[in-house]
Amino acid sequence: MGDGLQSAGHHMDAYAASVDDILEEEEHYADQLKEYLSYAEAVRAVCRKHELSQFELEMASQDLISKKQQREELATGIVRTFSLKGMTNKLFGQEAPEQRDAKLNLLEELIAEGEETVKEKTAECDEHAEKAWADIVRFKDQKDKDLQEALINYALMQISMCKKKVLNNLFQCWKK
Repeated sequence: MGDGLQSAGHHMDAYAASVDDILEEEEHYADQLKEYLSYAEAVRAVCRKHELSQFELEMASQDLISKKQQREELATGIVRTFSLKGMTNKLFGQEAPEQRDAKLNLLEELIAEGEETVKEKTAECDEHAEKAWADIVRFKDQKDKDLQEALINYALMQISMCKKKVLNNLFQCWKK
């Protein structure tokens, strides 16, 4: 009975050592796969930055449209929407021509600045989208290669571990 227990203990030690080797190998492959979790976070950050630049572009465009509408309303004297300015004009009369011209000049300057801002934001958004797309394509190609390599190596590691187990079992059988 003592020999049987001792033999079983040797087998358990052999299995425990092989399990540790397998876990170390698998941890290496898991680390490689965890890198792509970081990759996904980087892609998410790029998308958030693109959304932010797109939002800034839309806000600048809306501001420009609003200023152009104000200029048109000031130039024609016709207010299309209900506003406090329209009500004060109806109650107290129109502004003096000098005030109106000053406001028109100010609006023209603000419109010019707004158009420049929209052009800058559009160029910035387009540039960011081009760079992001190039990076995403490059990362995707690299990811495909790396994942294929990692999975092939993992499969080869599993095959070699199984071969080692089979050989160990055969040697154990031959020793008996």
